[in-house]
Amino acid sequence: MDEAELMRRIQLHASKMGLRLFRNNTGVGWVGSIVDRTSHSLKLMNFRPLHSGLAVGSGDLIGWTPVKITEAHLGKTFAVFTNCECKNPNGRGRVSEEQKNFDRVVIESGGISAIVKSVDEFDYFINEFTTK
Repeated sequence: MDEAELMRRIQLHASKMGLRLFRNNTGVGWVGSIVDRTSHSLKLMNFRPLHSGLAVGSGDLIGWTPVKITEAHLGKTFAVFTNCECKNPNGRGRVSEEQKNFDRVVIESGGISAIVKSVDEFDYFINEFTTK
């Protein structure tokens, strides 16, 4: 199983648990006015970079976990920010410093964040948060 398949499995599993996780593609592209276009090249005028994704270091899957708060909050359900970085279960894939920092900041801020290699690891992190 590769990372893409792991992400799909986690998204399906999370959905069955009531979580909402979305693919967070990150990267940089270029936009501008097209001057010339062929099948292999594109020339732009007044070009500028277009950054996509939530932030540097953010996980492959982001969204929220619904959590019921105590009776003091009248049983309202709150959405807790959830970040999930998926790594290849076969041992490939390095966790960057940016990913470690994003993971740490989310947790320190009261959110849920995990770096996982399996659906079982994902389950563990979600259950650790929701059963406390």
